[in-house]
Amino acid sequence: MDINDIYRKTPIGTEEMALHKLVMKPVVRRTLIMVDGMRSVEAMLPLFRDPQDAESVLKALVTLGLIEQISAPLAGSQTHSISADSPIENRLEDLQPGRDPAQRFMDGQKFMNNAIREHLGFKAIFFTLKIEKCGNVDDCLALLNDFEEALNKAMKNADSAKQLRHKAKQILTI
Repeated sequence: MDINDIYRKTPIGTEEMALHKLVMKPVVRRTLIMVDGMRSVEAMLPLFRDPQDAESVLKALVTLGLIEQISAPLAGSQTHSISADSPIENRLEDLQPGRDPAQRFMDGQKFMNNAIREHLGFKAIFFTLKIEKCGNVDDCLALLNDFEEALNKAMKNADSAKQLRHKAKQILTI
């Protein structure tokens, strides 16, 4: 395992986040929550008491079919920031109309998580958990008012928060 590897939740992993069917150790559940298709293994190392544990936990999640390796990060991907004008990933111009609901859900969930983490900092974990509990597009759409409110409080800019909400809604519905 390379520290630059990136993992994302599989549909089974997303379902597990919503239904909590499996009994997991807290570090395994936290790791599943943190896997978002953007963080490298290196970025997740602080979750573990011993960095060697990262490999075993990630391998266990892969074996269970909850996550899958997708790639190594693009150069500089950890230094991008989200703004109303140029969010990390999921730029509307990159989204193809007619995507299936599962893809819209994954893209929307990812966009919402990125925006919340960027603007809420430490407090993001609580809202991230709400987003991760979403099981489908409709669940994410139902969170949009809370999403905008949380961003507005953190950013102290109602227009930017409204723009991010609008982009999230477009990602979820295009």
